[in-house]
Amino acid sequence: MTRYITANGEDVEIVEETRNGDRYYVATGVPIVKPMDLATGYVPREWIAASTEMENTHGGTGWDGTTPTVNHPRNRSEFSWHDPDRPEDDIVLAANEDVQETLGVGTVENDRFDGEYVRADIAINADEAREMGGEAADIVDDVEAGRGLEVSSQYLHAELPPGEYDGSYREDAKAIAAPDSVALIPNGRGVCSVVDGCGIAPGVAANVADYPDVGAISAGTDDPVSPQTGQGEGQRTMDNGSQMAGVRQLFSGIASLVGSAAGPTDGTTKSQTADTPDDDPRGGDGEAGEQNSNEPAESGADTTGNSTMKDDKREELIRFITANSELNEDSLEHMGDTCLKNTHEMVVANAANDGSDGPDADGGDDDDGTDDDDVSDADGGDGEGDGVDNTDDGLDAVMNRLDDLEDRMVTEDSIDQHVETAANQLEAEERAKKIVANSDEYDEDDVDWIAGLPEKELERKERGATQSGGLPAAGSPSFGATGNEDSVDGDDMPDLEVN
Repeated sequence: MTRYITANGEDVEIVEETRNGDRYYVATGVPIVKPMDLATGYVPREWIAASTEMENTHGGTGWDGTTPTVNHPRNRSEFSWHDPDRPEDDIVLAANEDVQETLGVGTVENDRFDGEYVRADIAINADEAREMGGEAADIVDDVEAGRGLEVSSQYLHAELPPGEYDGSYREDAKAIAAPDSVALIPNGRGVCSVVDGCGIAPGVAANVADYPDVGAISAGTDDPVSPQTGQGEGQRTMDNGSQMAGVRQLFSGIASLVGSAAGPTDGTTKSQTADTPDDDPRGGDGEAGEQNSNEPAESGADTTGNSTMKDDKREELIRFITANSELNEDSLEHMGDTCLKNTHEMVVANAANDGSDGPDADGGDDDDGTDDDDVSDADGGDGEGDGVDNTDDGLDAVMNRLDDLEDRMVTEDSIDQHVETAANQLEAEERAKKIVANSDEYDEDDVDWIAGLPEKELERKERGATQSGGLPAAGSPSFGATGNEDSVDGDDMPDLEVN
């Protein structure tokens, strides 16, 4: 049986399927995230698009394979994952076996970026949810009755440097570091609502003003963190151009979320929605009237804990990270090798930026604010007064400069690569021009960003233009979806709202 729910002027199809003997409701093409001002800052389009290509906390790619949960998983005493050392009610990562067994009700599939939103299919195991009872059963009731339900995306995020994003200067910009999960909220509201074009079924967006905790980072495992921010994954595909700058801001961004200048928090995630309280099917998500908080989560986690990196090397990295940031050992152990290495690099960079090595303001080696290291530091601070900076930092700067110059040199060995890269760029531009020429939805201004789309998204656009005779493929939305209403603020990343 096929059902339809109207969302933001378009029909979202819900298909009933049988998988491994269980009945599933699959909501297709649900808008999960879009570029907008969210609780912690503006999330640029390049990071929205990149989220479909980066490593997620489950060890997969993009939103595919992440978990739809009954409300956002939280640090509560009734749950097996409760950590007494963390604040009660903090949001935690869904990339945790206990969380998935207790609150997971299916899987997120077939994510794609359509130029405005990241969309995905949400497959809900109706039989399992019905058996769980409580709010899990409410989710099934809402779908069957055509009422829909609010949804909120959960991810790791990082801070981006102030600058121009999507045509406007932004002081507070955030990047998605790693998708983690999508919370289904049967009795609450997400911050990025259906009014904003997110989710399925008509619904009212929650005003962030009504949820003071939204945007605050909890100590949970599922918070937005980085590579989204420059956040590239082993290699995260987000390392395109300016995105790499964001990677370097990953941990400082996490730190800013918790109000400290130290580094990332212990792998908490930020949920985008301020869902109203939810009594979890197996312990619940809280009492009525309770507010949700957002936290940064660990990025690109590998829930299996499997790795090809030698165990002693992983332990060494984990020891350094826990000693120099607020990330905890349990969170780090779930990370894949690539994610762990990226995290280590970010912590190292963050520690260096904090000036934690002790040099004082005058360039000396003491801590009293005076240059009592006996030698003039006019040459750069190495204390030799020879006009040459022989400190490790100075040598590193020289080596980095040499590496940069080497990268810029076109050698006989690299010329083929440069030619191939240029040819690929020209080909992408030509393909983008054809898409624009065959579509009523795009114009010449869209050529550049379409040409920069990942290959699989570019192919989808080509198929859509061909199949629809100039219109996006069936299931993809038109651009310029409904924006936020005056009374609606966004949360960290547009939540997936199914209302």
